[in-house]
Amino acid sequence: MFRDESERIIRKARQIEQSKSVLIQENLTISRRSPTPPSESNLLTSSLCPISISHPLSRPINELGANFFFAKYTFSEHPFSSDYHDWLTQSYFEDAPNHVLRAAIEAVGMAGISNVFHAPHVASKSKERYCEALAAMKQALNDPVQAIADTTFMAVILLGLFEVPQAP
Repeated sequence: MFRDESERIIRKARQIEQSKSVLIQENLTISRRSPTPPSESNLLTSSLCPISISHPLSRPINELGANFFFAKYTFSEHPFSSDYHDWLTQSYFEDAPNHVLRAAIEAVGMAGISNVFHAPHVASKSKERYCEALAAMKQALNDPVQAIADTTFMAVILLGLFEVPQAP
């Protein structure tokens, strides 16, 4: 049996909002009347009212994917060298936003995020970025200079990582 509790919840939320605004108004009135600092109880009451952030603070998912990739999938310790990590990072930042290596790094990183945090919405974004990386790879392989570039080779390896099935 299901009950529609929408109206009751809406009324309850409005009552809470009204009581918050009354407390805030009382605190403002008290602070205007006396030049002394507000009492500890007034500070406690005003601190209980949550502050809402109108816009959430976040980074684009492709940047989060790249950060995840560099944090989890690259190493500068033995047996790897710091040159590898530095080269990969530099190549990521030097290339145009639609370059194959950048797209591959972001796709693999977003896939890692979706697997670790069980986030299907990130998985779909990673697949979109993977498709963009495949299109960029096709374009790079058709260019004789880019086809033999180290960044193209690294992107091929990374796109292979994207294809590896994840353990359940």
